[in-house]
Amino acid sequence: MKPAPEKSPAAILRAKAEAQVKKTDAARPPQSEVEVRQLQHELEVHQIELEMQNEGLRAAQVETALALEQFTELYDFAPAGYFTLTADGTIRQLNLTGAQFLGAARSHLIGASFRLLVAEGDRKTFNHFLAQVFGSPEIQQLRLPLQPKNGAPLIARLEARRDAAGTRCRLVMIDVTARVQAEEQLREQEERYHTLADSGRALIWTAGTDKKRNYFNQPWLKFTGRTQEQELGDGWAEGVHPDDRARCFKIFAEAFDRRESFSMDYRLRHHTGEFRWIQDVGTPRHDRHGNFLGYIGHCIDITERRQAEFILREQERQYRELFEFASDALLLLDESGRVLDANQMAMQFYGYERDEFLTKKNVDLSAEPEETGRRTLEAVTKSDQVFFIPHRLHRRKNGTVFSVEITCRTLIRNGRTVLLVAC
Repeated sequence: MKPAPEKSPAAILRAKAEAQVKKTDAARPPQSEVEVRQLQHELEVHQIELEMQNEGLRAAQVETALALEQFTELYDFAPAGYFTLTADGTIRQLNLTGAQFLGAARSHLIGASFRLLVAEGDRKTFNHFLAQVFGSPEIQQLRLPLQPKNGAPLIARLEARRDAAGTRCRLVMIDVTARVQAEEQLREQEERYHTLADSGRALIWTAGTDKKRNYFNQPWLKFTGRTQEQELGDGWAEGVHPDDRARCFKIFAEAFDRRESFSMDYRLRHHTGEFRWIQDVGTPRHDRHGNFLGYIGHCIDITERRQAEFILREQERQYRELFEFASDALLLLDESGRVLDANQMAMQFYGYERDEFLTKKNVDLSAEPEETGRRTLEAVTKSDQVFFIPHRLHRRKNGTVFSVEITCRTLIRNGRTVLLVAC
């Protein structure tokens, strides 16, 4: 005889329910026909309610399945790697992105130790990080190089927090290799730039987007005799002559607001205590994407140049006084004989105004043949000697012819060869 097949849990539950119903029916007293109909109505209504509830449950189940599918897609295809670790670093769960970062199948990584992904020299650091995660409810962060067995080395930023039970932690891993490499390249470029800046003679500074100067090269610090910390921000302005400070800040602020280059001269205190003139040229800086980074300035000491310009201006002033108020009629000619300047006596002597002189040639003032005047001009301009010509016939504006004595010699004025004629 074959043994009876085992009943399923659902069949056992149904049998118990039927037995309970029989006991209830046996204990229940006979009911009237009205009570039976009312009970039947209530059962039908209850059946409809159950069917409606069942339909709602099925709809909720579908929504839950869709939400779970969306969550799974977000979890697996997020740009960051998501890991669930135990206190000893064992991987219990991870998303597809995390598996791709580590160059292995997800099934091969579950159950493995995250420590094996860390180079031996950095495992102590990771152990300390993991201890901090499970020892505190706060989020812990760490940047760490990883060396997956089957993947390329990478630099990861790790952020982790333990769960409520304190037995596992959720760890987020972001690949920052490209960013770290870019930062390293930027540091190398900054170092090369500073090396070049410090090896030259120009005084160089940089300013950020906050209008504050944030770097001064060694020639600048050597010039002022101050430290980098003393010059940073607006500290450098302490070395600017008090009479020049407001003007400097105004020029810089206006150029900064317009993102334009500027050039200004001001007096800066030298380490010897004296003020020296410098020319400061500022240029806007931008990154490779065109974003504004601030300014870079190149300065040179122009004290000697300013002194030379002052001497030249003083000499020019003295020359103008001697030229303008001389008792002789003085004319300044170029090599072709065109009048470049004439003093007051020359204007009275010949009857021309200054602007009329500037449109005339020397031969027009002469009453002698043009060839005679041309030969005289050539002889004088080819010699550095003083020429004295005792007798020449000249003509005034009104046509009067008169005899003059002429003294002339060549000069270098403003880089040009000119002829000074005294009549």
